[in-house]
Amino acid sequence: MSTEEVIWIVLARDVTGTVRVADQPRVTVALILDAGTGLVRGVSVGETVRPGLRGAAHAALESPAGPLPPGPPARVAFDEATPRRFSPRRPRRCLPSTGREPT
Repeated sequence: MSTEEVIWIVLARDVTGTVRVADQPRVTVALILDAGTGLVRGVSVGETVRPGLRGAAHAALESPAGPLPPGPPARVAFDEATPRRFSPRRPRRCLPSTGREPT
């Protein structure tokens, strides 16, 4: 892995039995880690996997993670328990439609 190649590790888990959110019958947490550093690039909670991944991807694409600049990955790695809900080549598809491209 080159030092410039950004790789995301994407995890999503149903934590309904552990975490309660008002007016939300199910709770899913999504986490995007930087494979090179282990830093959290994005984290989000949603009622299902899709909004959780959308929020985590939005954070990873829009906000820096410590010294790491925001932006799309070169590759995305998933574990066996995480549904492949967005394309590694087009993570912006996870973002809510705002009528503009993320910067």
